Amino acid sequence: MTRKDFSRLSLNEKARIILKESYYLSTIEYNSFKVNLYSLSDFFIEVKLMSITSDVESIRVITGEDVEKFVKHVELPL
Repeated sequence: MTRKDFSRLSLNEKARIILKESYYLSTIEYNSFKVNLYSLSDFFIEVKLMSITSDVESIRVITGEDVEKFVKHVELPL
């Protein structure tokens, strides 16, 4: 799947693909949100959740600076 194909999916379809095919990398928290980072194929996905309710606020493909905010939280296997 390409990032373009993923971006065209509905929110429910994106969630299904993330659960079945992606790799969880990291979570950060800011304001009232919990933001999870996943990798799929050759791109990264941000899943933004409301901290209190865990409702999905958004799912989007991210690059560059958006990925960098997660870097210090990612643990790489040795």
